Amino acid sequence: LVNQGLIPDTTSELPTLVFQLNSRMNEFEEKGKALAAKIKGKTPVIYSSPKYKPVAMVWKIKINENAKTPAFWNFFPELNHNEMVGFTNPQGKFFAILLKDSDDDPRNLKRYDVVSKLLAEKGVESEVIEMHGNDVFSKMFSSLNLADWTSYYLALEYGQDPTPIDMVEALKKTLVS
Repeated sequence: LVNQGLIPDTTSELPTLVFQLNSRMNEFEEKGKALAAKIKGKTPVIYSSPKYKPVAMVWKIKINENAKTPAFWNFFPELNHNEMVGFTNPQGKFFAILLKDSDDDPRNLKRYDVVSKLLAEKGVESEVIEMHGNDVFSKMFSSLNLADWTSYYLALEYGQDPTPIDMVEALKKTLVS
């Protein structure tokens, strides 16, 4: 995209972003550890705006692979059309993680607090996580750093080694046979 002139080349900004992220690593770790303790024993559901839906999906993937537990994701406003109705009669313990960018569409911003309140009325805990940063990249990578630490500490909460993916390896072996 850069070569075609469709987006600006921001490569020179990456070292600054890496430095900023590294300087906040202890903060990400502590927040991740605390969030993992809240999530333990519940199924995480990660919500974001359309702009950050790939980030929500990666949160889900990290929790699946590292903590070896189910997690799901969706985005505003799509989740408001049908998914939230499923919480009318939840069949398990869920914990909603809402990734909020203060620069999002004002109509979506209102949805975070409203959905959090509606979920609480149905006995579903949630936490709104403000995405911090000066640009999309810093917000994305800050959030993903938090996801890394959260999934890591959730794995430890469950007594799991976060690195092996035994079920994936078993699937591959079975498919080859």
